[in-house]
Amino acid sequence: MANLNFLSLSTTTVSQLDSTVISGLSTTSVATISSELISYLSTSGLAVFSSAQVAALSSSAIPGLASSQVAALKTSAVLGFTTSQIPLLSTDAVAGLTTGQIRVLGLGQVRALSAGVVGSLTSDQVGAISTVSIAGLTTSQVVALTTDSVAGLTSSQIGVLSSTQVRAFETDDFAALSSSQIGRLSVSAVAGLTTTLVAVIDSTDIAALTSTQLAALGTTLVGAITTDAVAGLTTGQVRALTAVQVGALSTGVVGSLTSDQVGAISTGSIAGLTTRQVVALTTDSVAGLTSGQIGVLSSTQVRAFETDDFAALTSAQIGKLSASAVGGLTTTLVAVIDST
Repeated sequence: MANLNFLSLSTTTVSQLDSTVISGLSTTSVATISSELISYLSTSGLAVFSSAQVAALSSSAIPGLASSQVAALKTSAVLGFTTSQIPLLSTDAVAGLTTGQIRVLGLGQVRALSAGVVGSLTSDQVGAISTVSIAGLTTSQVVALTTDSVAGLTSSQIGVLSSTQVRAFETDDFAALSSSQIGRLSVSAVAGLTTTLVAVIDSTDIAALTSTQLAALGTTLVGAITTDAVAGLTTGQVRALTAVQVGALSTGVVGSLTSDQVGAISTGSIAGLTTRQVVALTTDSVAGLTSGQIGVLSSTQVRAFETDDFAALTSAQIGKLSASAVGGLTTTLVAVIDST
């Protein structure tokens, strides 16, 4: 191995070193490269750097690396960056990392990236991070992601995010996730969402959730679902909601349900409707109530019907009311029952 003391070399000499000389440099020699001289190493020279040589670069030299120099490194050489060197890389240097280089970075290396550097990653670079390393991102790194870079998260990466990591997403970044990405969140990640994040889920996002994912939503989170989002719920998804979840829906959301959605609520869950939610039903949505649902409505729920909504029920629906429900009718409701 060649032993050169870079401190005794001029910038011109360093810039003229060929790949043969550079590849033969000892780690002791590499350690003498200063912050000034590092910028004069040619990309062809850095292309022959070994991982051991990279690891030997001093803390003063690392910040001087340019994006073109980093891009020239072999993927095997990139593995030489130590966790103490990684935080010293500038955003310019990291911009030079190719997807192939990022793909081989280890968990420790990725975790060592500063929040500022993580915030500068492109969507392609983010998408190249291994699933093992994605799972190791710190919450400060997740916060540093941008609305542009999160678009690069792959299905596999999304699937390994922990509930702690998902909760760390800034609202705008979470809102920027596509419906296919939302649909890849693990059940535990969905269960760990905050009400603020649930509130930015739209109709296409919620339609992408499986029944298992929806079942993971607690009452507080269900209560954060917006009228915009609920419009995307399929009848299959509505059918999977439990009585507790149905009872947690806001009155605004219940009032926006279509007749098909109302008709999809299971008989076991329809019993979860509160009187305030029954009041929120519309004349259009009550048309969706099935005979099975009508039959399990309690007298308290039936008494909560607004007059116009109760009057909108068909004779077939009225005929399915239980004896206790009929016995509990108010005179106002009885007054709107017609001859049919």
